[in-house]
Amino acid sequence: MPVETIDRLAQELDVEARRVRASVDSFFARLLAPTGDSRERLFEAMRHAAIGGGKRLRPLLTVAASRLFAIDPKRALRVGCAIEAIHVYSLIHDDLPCMDDADLRRGKATVHMRQPPRRGVRDPRRPRDQQRSLGAL
Repeated sequence: MPVETIDRLAQELDVEARRVRASVDSFFARLLAPTGDSRERLFEAMRHAAIGGGKRLRPLLTVAASRLFAIDPKRALRVGCAIEAIHVYSLIHDDLPCMDDADLRRGKATVHMRQPPRRGVRDPRRPRDQQRSLGAL
């Protein structure tokens, strides 16, 4: 394959990856909009973990695969976001002090460093557990 073709395909992939990343961030921003009520702290932690980081490879692959089968791009993006939500859940869980005890993830403070836990690890109101629930949407 000529180098020019490889360069062109790499540029097209980069453009598509940026578009999907922006769409995923926009989807999570709408879904996790500030609530102004007692859920605010939880939603802020979920926004911190889900928005503005990562390669978004899973949604990109989901959208690309959907094109092969003529699936509606909006539906494919929603599925990709569900997969990404489950992935983010696993990252939050992995960063906990009882696991990896990481301070940074994707160049930002981890959720437990930014908002130290006030509850036990198994409390369903924790951001990581709610993030997993987003995958069911």
